[in-house]
Amino acid sequence: MSCDKRLLPGKEGEALTSTVEHLKGFLSCTSNVLILAFHDDEPIGFLSAYIMPKLERAEYMAYFYEIEVCPSYRRKGVATRMVNFLKSELKSQGVSSLWVGTDVDNKAALSLYESTGAIREPELIHEFWYEDI
Repeated sequence: MSCDKRLLPGKEGEALTSTVEHLKGFLSCTSNVLILAFHDDEPIGFLSAYIMPKLERAEYMAYFYEIEVCPSYRRKGVATRMVNFLKSELKSQGVSSLWVGTDVDNKAALSLYESTGAIREPELIHEFWYEDI
């Protein structure tokens, strides 16, 4: 991950196409969540999530989509603080559950999610993608 002067820190070698206009559009939707972590006015991490209504009952759930922290700030509690802040904000908005997925071999993510209270489900699903729709 690079921590240069971009709007959001990103993975090394990954081209980010976010612009101010794109982020304004993202943030204009109240069901989109963006949490930024800063150090000395520089972004060092971000987390995104999406709030959605449940169909089967009058509740809301959230999908925790992604989290990134600059390498030099990892293992210093930045990700933990962002996840705990997300959970607190969602609870204050009446969201009843939060879902996050990761690769079964992503030890850092598994550790983060379990240490912040997530309960690991058995690996019973296959993931499919529809691209270019």
